[in-house]
Amino acid sequence: FRIINGGGIFSYFFSVDGYKLQVVGTDGAPVEPYDTDVILISSGERYDVEIDFNITQPTWNVWIRAMTPSAEQKKGIKGVLRIRRSKDVPYSDSLPETQLIDMTKAKILNCDMFKRPSIDCNSVTDLIPKVKRVQLPESETHIADFLFQFVPQYAHLWSIDHGVWKQNVLPHKAMIADTFSPTKDLHPNSLVLKLPANKSVTLIIRSVTAFPHPIHLHGHKFEVLEVAARLREDCPDGRCDLPDLNKVFSTSVEDLSTRPTQGVLKDTAVVPVGGALAIRFNTDNPGVWFLHCHLD
Repeated sequence: FRIINGGGIFSYFFSVDGYKLQVVGTDGAPVEPYDTDVILISSGERYDVEIDFNITQPTWNVWIRAMTPSAEQKKGIKGVLRIRRSKDVPYSDSLPETQLIDMTKAKILNCDMFKRPSIDCNSVTDLIPKVKRVQLPESETHIADFLFQFVPQYAHLWSIDHGVWKQNVLPHKAMIADTFSPTKDLHPNSLVLKLPANKSVTLIIRSVTAFPHPIHLHGHKFEVLEVAARLREDCPDGRCDLPDLNKVFSTSVEDLSTRPTQGVLKDTAVVPVGGALAIRFNTDNPGVWFLHCHLD
């Protein structure tokens, strides 16, 4: 199965009643088989899973669930999965009687609730890529911070390398147009990070908002080096303090950017509530590429 969250707001806890999910890929990149009960999938993320439907009866119907992270895990989408042992056996039309897994006992992948001991929360960095990214010898590191202002401003503000906070304004012309010129057609408030070709770039993305953001990079696959989260209760009034670069990760940013760790390859990854995301990619695909949140 390829599971895709094509929505624009909610993340979903995806599960199939009574069965383990064996993850074999994410965002189109293969990974070593990884068993889990539930996957938390944010907007734009894709996961490839295999499921062993070893049933003893002729037919069996179960619920497929995509539940929102609500307090009781009772809201979301359900679908019926009809299974039969042989093509000679007709499918059953009955509704499933299977039950939702106890989320306090479930193993959850891509979860960003690391600080809640009641949840078996496992980072996407637990996945091991089958295809290794070639790490280029020359490297540089950049910081991208963002915040979301509720009404009346209703603004998405970004700052690059500790610079001025700006609300990004898109160019008046499509960037894929043959006539698009990066020097002529960008708005003064278009936030641009210029990177040299054929370097290894580490990007630290930090959030001060009290809800998670799925960040998508066009034109590249990146390694997820580390994901850092905090409790929502630590962010009063929907705002968090900007995470301290010297404390937010398990090691220094310099160590993250230079260590030879081969992280899972993705093109969409989540910056948790008031947290930070460290990714690394090669500038081996020249062009003008968007980096954006899938909620924007």
